[in-house]
Amino acid sequence: MWMAQQVARADTRYGPLDDYWYSPFGMATAAGVQVTVDKALQLAAVLACSRVLSETPAQLPLPLMEQEFDKKRRTRKATDHHLYSLIHDQPNEFQTSYEFRRLLGVHTVLRGNGLAKIGFTGAGKIESLTPMHPDRTRMELLDSGEFRYKYVDRLNKDHTFLREEVFHLRGLTFEGLWGVSLIDLERQSIGAALAVQEYAGRFFSNSVAMSGYIETERMFKDAEQREKFRMSFGQAVKDQNRHGLGLLEGGAKYNQLQISNEQAQFLETRKYLDVDIARIFMVPPHKIGILDRATFSNIEHQSLEFVIYTLMPWLVMWEQAIKRDLILDTDRYYPKHNVSGLLRGDTLSRYKAHAVGIQWGFKTRNEVRRDEDDNPIDGLDDPLQPVNMAAAGGDASGDIMRDRGAMMPGAGYSYAYNPSQDVGARVNRLARQAAERVVSKEVKAVQRALDKFGEEPYDIEAWAKDFYEGHTVFASDVLAVGPEMARMYTEGTCYELLGALDADKAGADNATIKLLERWREEKTDRLAAIAGGE
Repeated sequence: MWMAQQVARADTRYGPLDDYWYSPFGMATAAGVQVTVDKALQLAAVLACSRVLSETPAQLPLPLMEQEFDKKRRTRKATDHHLYSLIHDQPNEFQTSYEFRRLLGVHTVLRGNGLAKIGFTGAGKIESLTPMHPDRTRMELLDSGEFRYKYVDRLNKDHTFLREEVFHLRGLTFEGLWGVSLIDLERQSIGAALAVQEYAGRFFSNSVAMSGYIETERMFKDAEQREKFRMSFGQAVKDQNRHGLGLLEGGAKYNQLQISNEQAQFLETRKYLDVDIARIFMVPPHKIGILDRATFSNIEHQSLEFVIYTLMPWLVMWEQAIKRDLILDTDRYYPKHNVSGLLRGDTLSRYKAHAVGIQWGFKTRNEVRRDEDDNPIDGLDDPLQPVNMAAAGGDASGDIMRDRGAMMPGAGYSYAYNPSQDVGARVNRLARQAAERVVSKEVKAVQRALDKFGEEPYDIEAWAKDFYEGHTVFASDVLAVGPEMARMYTEGTCYELLGALDADKAGADNATIKLLERWREEKTDRLAAIAGGE
């Protein structure tokens, strides 16, 4: 419908003082409020959602990446490409990359379209991206099936741009060419929120209810005396004397009316409408300050969901629009947002993740230092490998010692001792120490749980499931085994413990205590074998 309206206006000329530019079209809602984009921004929830969806993508680094076509398919930042600084740093002479992306982002969020004029050099290279306001732009369909853009600048000058001359971000669209405004689609919900906000303003401006009344035991002689008393009391308690001392005579007393927002259902209604607006923009309520369901235990996961389900579609929209409208060699170059900063956990969680990456060799120590904004250190660029890991068909101990021997002048394999036995003994010793740590921790934890819960088997069963869920990570780190193997071990151990608890409930003679004794005797050797790669 919007497209048909815009095409129908193709021959209409608006002057710079015409209300068309300064009073955006809006339709009245069932609540009796006319809704436009600018008026919707008077709602704190709409403003907050638009800022979240435009400012968050704008703050992320957006480098241009180059894929090198070798066997390892490496990628690097294409800093030598003319588009790199344009996208990453400054797209035009008066805006930074953040300001430009924030502006086009908020246009797309609120109006459904973000537009920029592409400026070219004489050699045909892109040299600038200049924003175009969607309210002053219309799309024109041609008989050939192509389309072009008609734009009126601030000086009321008409411009016509071909499709190749405009960078276009499209929001939600029903016909593939021009995005629609979420404000227009959900004007009823936004109109209701505006109506409640206006009513709340009138309520607090004292136009709804009187503040109190005076109760007296005597009758006034006439209306004049009653009005004189009311006026004298009002003069005593008016705003400029609100903290003064009032005096009532003849047994009169003042009763103040107490009407709370909860009783008038203002707070509940406004909160519901704010959540409804957040739902329109697919923004989690905690991102706009509604923290009713946000706790310290789930806020990190809610933030992760925000990145995956709310933010990622906008990032993909930006990346694919840049690739379509600005990049010629799309097989080699592509833009890529860096979202690692948004996914950073707390310090302990990050360091544990770094330890796993270094331990299993898919990250180097200098890569971890760069992730933490530390300078690299010489000698830390090579990946590490666990001593009990080797390539298929190889021997880890022999490989390690052969590598060490190759670095020694004149060294070969004629050592006075067997290197495989020496390294193997060290591996076994380290594996046993790791196994003892794992067994000691879980035995002590089970003993404390038995002392705490006593004859409450259902409570200790719930505790056991929670404990072994966390013990899986601990076992994987200490034993230097994969998460799958660690989970197989902890699930089997938990199953053994629950079986002993069931036996005790059925009348067995200290089945759980006997299980712990057997764990001390047998489990260390079993875990040491797993940690040693046997």
